[in-house]
Amino acid sequence: MTKILRRLDLRQIQRERTTRFVFYLFGTFGIAANLLQLYNTAFLGAFWPFFAGIVFQLVTTMLQFARMILSPSE
Repeated sequence: MTKILRRLDLRQIQRERTTRFVFYLFGTFGIAANLLQLYNTAFLGAFWPFFAGIVFQLVTTMLQFARMILSPSE
């Protein structure tokens, strides 16, 4: 595993538009989910924002795994 990770070219990964787009998209949604949970803790006291945070993390994990599996190997 470490040999594979050593071969990754960080500059090439950063140049790919889809990688940057996915990173910023999931980052934005992650921040929104965290803010929703903080708002829920402070004001709402409801279950659905907590559940939305869990669902977001699971969906993000599944999409990242699918990207890893479906990405072309060199």
